[in-house]
Amino acid sequence: MKRETEAALQEIRATIIENNGIWDVNTHILSTFTLNVLWSLVGGRRIDHNDESIEEILRLSDMTNKIAGSDNIDNVFPGVSKWFPWLVPRKLHMDTHRGLQAWIQVC
Repeated sequence: MKRETEAALQEIRATIIENNGIWDVNTHILSTFTLNVLWSLVGGRRIDHNDESIEEILRLSDMTNKIAGSDNIDNVFPGVSKWFPWLVPRKLHMDTHRGLQAWIQVC
């Protein structure tokens, strides 16, 4: 965990230097650091920050949160999809669901 904390701090410092003193938060990097700390406690190993599998599951998780969030009109007004199907991101929902299922089957 110490190595992961040092890597996180180094990444934060580099971002601050690049952006003239402003920390531009990259949620994927922070999520990967968090996953590494948790996984090292549970599984005893570290995940590479550039692992495509981890980047994919983080992207799918973000999409799932976006679909399930209040900005999806179908969640606020469930009957809207019957009258105005073009307002509901059903294809995005199904593509994200298929991606999550594929990722789970690989693991």
